[in-house]
Amino acid sequence: MVDVWSSAAVKVPRIMPLHSTVSYPIDEIPFSSMSADFTSNFINNPTTYESPILTEMIKLNRILLQVIDFNRRCVSEHLDGEALESGIKSLSRELSIWLESLPHHMRDTPENFKWFADRGFGRMFAALYLGYYHYGQLLNYQFLGADSISTSTLYAADCKHHASKLCEVVYRSFATPGSEVMYPAVAHILVIASTVQIHTLLFSGDNGQIRQAKSRLERNFEILLRLRPFWSSNNWNAFGCDVSEDLLYTTSDQILSLGLRDLGYDHVVLDDCWQDVNGRDKNGKLQPELSKFPNGLKSISDHLHGQGLKYGMYSSAGEMTCARFSGSLDHEVDDANSFAEWGVDMLKYDSCYHMGRIGTPQISFNRFKVMSDALKATGRNILLNLCNWGEDSVHTWGMSISNSWRITGDIYDSFTRPDDLCGCNTMAPGDPSCIAPGTHCSVLFILNKVAPFADRSIPGGWSDLDMLEVGQGGMTDEEYKAHFALWAALKSPLFLGNDLRSMPASALTIINNPAIIALSQDPHGRSVTRVRRDTKVAKDQYGEGETQVWAGYLHNGDQAVILLNAAAEDLDMEISLSEIFTPFGPHGSAPHVNYDWAVHDLWADRMPEKTAEELLAAKSEVDRAAILKKANWYNATETPYEQGLHEGDVRLFGEKIGVVEAGGSLKAPVKSHAAKVFRLRRITKEGEKFRGKSIDRVAKDEL
Repeated sequence: MVDVWSSAAVKVPRIMPLHSTVSYPIDEIPFSSMSADFTSNFINNPTTYESPILTEMIKLNRILLQVIDFNRRCVSEHLDGEALESGIKSLSRELSIWLESLPHHMRDTPENFKWFADRGFGRMFAALYLGYYHYGQLLNYQFLGADSISTSTLYAADCKHHASKLCEVVYRSFATPGSEVMYPAVAHILVIASTVQIHTLLFSGDNGQIRQAKSRLERNFEILLRLRPFWSSNNWNAFGCDVSEDLLYTTSDQILSLGLRDLGYDHVVLDDCWQDVNGRDKNGKLQPELSKFPNGLKSISDHLHGQGLKYGMYSSAGEMTCARFSGSLDHEVDDANSFAEWGVDMLKYDSCYHMGRIGTPQISFNRFKVMSDALKATGRNILLNLCNWGEDSVHTWGMSISNSWRITGDIYDSFTRPDDLCGCNTMAPGDPSCIAPGTHCSVLFILNKVAPFADRSIPGGWSDLDMLEVGQGGMTDEEYKAHFALWAALKSPLFLGNDLRSMPASALTIINNPAIIALSQDPHGRSVTRVRRDTKVAKDQYGEGETQVWAGYLHNGDQAVILLNAAAEDLDMEISLSEIFTPFGPHGSAPHVNYDWAVHDLWADRMPEKTAEELLAAKSEVDRAAILKKANWYNATETPYEQGLHEGDVRLFGEKIGVVEAGGSLKAPVKSHAAKVFRLRRITKEGEKFRGKSIDRVAKDEL
């Protein structure tokens, strides 16, 4: 099913044939009731078959494949007349035969839906009929307002019928607890169904139909707002496979014009789907899709380097990439040489289609090390970002062959919502035995996953918590602030995952805060660690709720402290100096507890939103430069963070808001789903000398 949907959505090659000799899967209810001592008779006994939902989905999916191919033919061959009607009739008949072949208990009725929902299969039953009605509206959509054949009106009516029934299935699922269909494809097909309602609203002469269409549009809009956090979560944040030379150039221009390069955002990374769909050339070399990159890939690196930026690319340690283009497994030397020839500065190296070379740390280490060695052998300094989602305890070996390593499945635009697609969601988050980490992982899940081994990050090699979701629209401003600050303090690579060309001002004022970025760029290079977690707090609508305190030592002797409130209510949070400095000595034995500390709020000097709006609206580079100069915004290109911190540049230290006296506690009110971010600065008494602990480390900026 994924093969058909994905190949249609992002135009990648199909893998599965239309017809297959593989047996249909066992039915859901007997499967869910299996025990360790089941026998083959249990499977083969037809009386146990009650709900073949997956089987019916597979059958429907084969019809979808034909619908997609037919619609493509309609466009490419300009089908009309008999050829068009013959194709429509044939596929309409296929859909009708499928529906009529269903047993009574599988029909789309409220009673059947309730029966499946009561047994935990409401979402699957809803998904089955969402597919059926969507394929019907997809097949007949072209006849809305058209008269290409004599029976166009009939097929237009079929489209409206399927769209209306699709809406009803969505409404029913949301009205049934535990059966809500909350995933991106639902938003996609509901938007299509909504356009059918708009057509009725605009062109129907039937007042009853108009009232119904208006009512559906209102309900659909409410549901789409609920689905908004998941709308683009599977598309590598903002773009997915919609990549091109133009996208890279317009993005790099925005990085410069908004002053982001001068804050440290100096890599532009081209993710999956850049390759030619025909695979490698006759010499076995990777080749770009020339319709997307007409001037080749070396020209891109030349352009980016000319702007003072660096160039990142993507491949996978597998037979194929995640979007099913050619992978680098067993082609590491050739591909590393290609990357070097193209002027690549960083490689994001995924783990899809790994051909079974997974299961122990040694197996995964060996698979990824081949590319690490190949990159070093090119003589070019190419950073390596491992993307194996935390599998095979990568936190124990990633630092020896790479510069960063992913520690969970893919992030999505949600602060706390758990999702079954995020593998291991029901396990202890720190359990390194988690396999198939998946996607749709919330900010809170990722924080809990990294907490047990946050200290494994070292200068030159850091845990990668995945791309930033700031500006995507699925979280609140406070949630985005917490997300950004924690990623920075945990020393995760700060990859912007939003579309910089349409970024809201509020998002810009989060990602351009130099006082927060300075935590990421602190010369000490070590992550904050979690010193407290409390789950006995009010839960949100997803049953999630907790508070956390993260703290960490900084190069000049300062201490970063983050009070995270992921509870469902505002709280007054408090933590003692004894707890904050536990890593330096338990039970208050750390000497730091006996000092006074000035408290600096690192969000206090956030860029005013009005200034950000002016920056985004500016028409020229001169205007933007003037706005940044007037705002006295930090420029790390002119003054690197290490130098600015050493010189005490006030823009990197936030605003002093109070003092914690020796032996005391840090206290602050924290809103629900928000974080307060502080830098504690030692107050030295007259005549007293205080020198921050210094740890000399050689930055591991190459492999």
